[in-house]
Amino acid sequence: MMDIQVKESPISDNLIQLTPLSPPSPISVFPFNEDFESGTFPSTMVPFMGAESDLFLTVTAAHSSSYGALFEGALFTGWTSYSNVTEAFANVSHVTSLDMIVQPDGSAGVLTMEFDLLQKYTYNNVNYEWFRVLVNGVAIADVNGNYWQQASTPMADDFTRRVYDLSAYQGLGSFNLQLQNAGKYWSGYSSSYDGDQAYVDNFDLFYYNPVPVPITNWALYLGIMLIVGFLVIRFRKRKLA
Repeated sequence: MMDIQVKESPISDNLIQLTPLSPPSPISVFPFNEDFESGTFPSTMVPFMGAESDLFLTVTAAHSSSYGALFEGALFTGWTSYSNVTEAFANVSHVTSLDMIVQPDGSAGVLTMEFDLLQKYTYNNVNYEWFRVLVNGVAIADVNGNYWQQASTPMADDFTRRVYDLSAYQGLGSFNLQLQNAGKYWSGYSSSYDGDQAYVDNFDLFYYNPVPVPITNWALYLGIMLIVGFLVIRFRKRKLA
């Protein structure tokens, strides 16, 4: 059980800020799967929150389940106009982070991280909400080359499965892994918008092993290639004759 300090939030009497007193327990057994259905963060995933942000488990952030992790902003205090991800995350008071320590076990395959992500933003300003993944304090790209994630619409996006290749770090004894969000407003700030939020659910960390093509299929493909090659050569000879 994680030791925490509980402080009243300036946002609402119904919200609290949790300040962890201990680092996360290492993730050392794979596959590691966390769907948050216990309703509490496991000791391997520790939430950190800035003074103007929040991170908690709720059905609102769940993907076809009972609980998901909701990252959001709070009041506009300290937030200015940001045009890029570096500026947004420099304002640490609006940053929330779900921190982990990963200890690869040397299994065969590609160490891979996947999770479901949905984002929302307020006042039709996409730059009020940003999400990224850090390894040892450095932002990394997903398999599509994206170093950060943003919503496409204020409140109409659906969950998307985000995939990250962590093979560059699986030879390390351990590494720090963080899911980070920078958001301006919380859900209760405006009755017209849901807030500047990120929902995370169904987190998986595992070694991916591509399924090899069966030898019978290789033989079939080779046979087709040989037949095609034979026909091409024969056609060319007839054309030259």
